[in-house]
Amino acid sequence: MLARGARVGLGGQWVVERLIGRGAFGDVFCATHAVSGAASAVKAEAVASRRLLREDQAYGMIHSASGGAAAGFPRVHWCGEGEGVGGARLRLLVLQRLGPSLEEARRAFGGALPVRLLARLGRDMLRRLEWVHAQGLVHCDVKPGNLLWPPPCRRGIVGSARFSSLPNHALAPLGPRDDVEALGYTLAFLGTGSLPWANAAPPSRAAEAARKAAAPAAPPAEEEAQRQARQAEKRRRFERIGEIKAAAAEDEIAAGLPGEFAELLRAARALQQGDTPDYEALRQLLLLPEARAATAAGASVGAQGGARARRVAIAQRRPAPPIRRRRLEARRGPRFVP
Repeated sequence: MLARGARVGLGGQWVVERLIGRGAFGDVFCATHAVSGAASAVKAEAVASRRLLREDQAYGMIHSASGGAAAGFPRVHWCGEGEGVGGARLRLLVLQRLGPSLEEARRAFGGALPVRLLARLGRDMLRRLEWVHAQGLVHCDVKPGNLLWPPPCRRGIVGSARFSSLPNHALAPLGPRDDVEALGYTLAFLGTGSLPWANAAPPSRAAEAARKAAAPAAPPAEEEAQRQARQAEKRRRFERIGEIKAAAAEDEIAAGLPGEFAELLRAARALQQGDTPDYEALRQLLLLPEARAATAAGASVGAQGGARARRVAIAQRRPAPPIRRRRLEARRGPRFVP
């Protein structure tokens, strides 16, 4: 066991922050580099065990075979011995810290990952296992807690939960695909005025500011308890939004709009991390509803113009109303016949 604030590595380069995992053979801690502040993970086990030595060798083989850094595998910063709580000797392995585990992602999605995301993850994991097996290695402990999102590691959603992408809810790395998916939700909201998860959204910042202004001052301890309760409620709301969003089909989200808006969402959700969206194809896709709306508007204007032209023609063919002779004579005065 390592104490919080303990320094490990050559010259104490990494500072231990907290315990983040515990297994049958050792503990895993979150740590930061004392100079750069980069996040790392520290594995600790009894010095008599040689598991971390074998793990260090396995990562070396995997990265060497790729000619550098193999995608999807953490880099080893340092491996050696250190002192734990009570003077116990520990074997330590300092690794690049990857993102949250797939088990954490599963919980963020309300207990089950959506099929589309699950299939993409399965393909990625098969590629990783293929590379491991090609080096003559076997993992032997494949489970959700040992499969991680790649960095950067985030503690929460970036941006607005209402419009954020599904990978954003799962704390996955963000990229162009996430902006396009968020744009799809934005267009659906602008066209319909609501989203299926609208009722689960937390209060706006303006509403929260108004609540704080109206609430009487509370003792520091009570205020802290209230703050933590609000944060817990906010996390529950975010989780609920993610659950509803993952379960909602694209046609349901864009209900009432032309089908191309749902198709844009489908295209965005199908993108994988690192994919570049086909912006031109998406623009062409949205030309279709615009063209149909313009055609419909032109037909309506043409129908109105044709009806007006018919009314004018009928009015022009209609004979003038008869004028009584004596009224005409009264205006013109008496007529003299020579």
